[in-house]
Amino acid sequence: MYRKIFSSLAVSVFIKLISFIASIVIARSLGVEGRGELAIILAVYGVAVLIGNFGFIDSFLVFLKERKKDISGSMLFIWCYSLSAGIVVGLIAFLYVWHTQSNRDMHITMMIYAISCPIAIFTALMLNVAIIKEETKIFNISRAMQGVLYVIFVLSFSVYYLNVRLVIVSLLLSLLISASYLYYMLRAKHSKNLSVVLNRSRLLEYVRGCGKLSVSNFMITFTYGLSSLLPIFYLSTFSNLSTVGVYSVSFNLICLGVSLIMPSMAIITAANNDKFSVKNLILITCFLSIIGVIVAYYSADIFFEVVYGASFNKAGQVFTFLVPYAFLLISAQILSAILRGASRASLAAACCIGSLLISVIILFVATKSDVERVMAINISLSIYSSLAFALQAAAIIYIRRNNIICN
Repeated sequence: MYRKIFSSLAVSVFIKLISFIASIVIARSLGVEGRGELAIILAVYGVAVLIGNFGFIDSFLVFLKERKKDISGSMLFIWCYSLSAGIVVGLIAFLYVWHTQSNRDMHITMMIYAISCPIAIFTALMLNVAIIKEETKIFNISRAMQGVLYVIFVLSFSVYYLNVRLVIVSLLLSLLISASYLYYMLRAKHSKNLSVVLNRSRLLEYVRGCGKLSVSNFMITFTYGLSSLLPIFYLSTFSNLSTVGVYSVSFNLICLGVSLIMPSMAIITAANNDKFSVKNLILITCFLSIIGVIVAYYSADIFFEVVYGASFNKAGQVFTFLVPYAFLLISAQILSAILRGASRASLAAACCIGSLLISVIILFVATKSDVERVMAINISLSIYSSLAFALQAAAIIYIRRNNIICN
């Protein structure tokens, strides 16, 4: 257990570090406006994938665990869901950019990136299969391969010329190659169970099984994801590309720490080891978070100007205000995992939705200047994560006091 968790965490750290190197090259090559354009495309794509997920990816992991890790018949569901959901949300993402942005280059770039929506959903489902079958090596290599290839493509293009479209092409190619590796390696080891058999009753069994928990899981995942992407939409509507670019650079560095623990949480959930899941997950996460918060807080001002360039010097101030949000968000996500383990996913979802609605109201109060908008974002995100944490903590205390088993 410890070996799987820490190997997954090590891969996450490695991927994020090399992606961070790529982000520096991208920011310096594109400038603040180009970085803002890229941020809008990535935000639209992120929301599209969140909608395409619709909780089925998280529910798929739980459903396979309930089937005692029997994955027979799962491949038909994976293909059908990935293609249908991916094509629909990819089309929606393209239409949104086409309707809201006047830049023709952004339309073409979004159309290219929309192709990867089915691939992203397919990859997420196949990674869950790797987790359930305890194929940790394949799981880690696939994720590391995507990160390494992305950096290689970005650095290769930057030698000659790098623009927003080539960054998106790099993301698409790296995702496609890593997804192909993941699929063929799992098929090679589990060819009997992962063969596509046209069985309608088995397909409906997966749809019903995953659908039972999909709404609650979707609301949790969607609210957490939207809370991080909403500021980009907000700034792109009320501000300019330069402000979006500065904010996105600082926020991406915040997300670096938050995203490190996600793969380990999935492995812990699949392992179904209750005592380990709660106690050690909290200890590991809090330890890493506290170190990250301290280092980030004291190095932000100098860091952005030196590493990203003088045009991003304002990002340090934005980053400093966002640091408390990162720690609170990680804590809130841990509590969500605990509530899901106690079969209280709907309660966790309600806490997240209520918190997000309040923060959105606060966010749209101040729309006069760029400084006020950025400050409104910082305040609303902190309120969102604080409320989600407080409400879920109160729910866990209530559950424990009433002798309801909570993992």
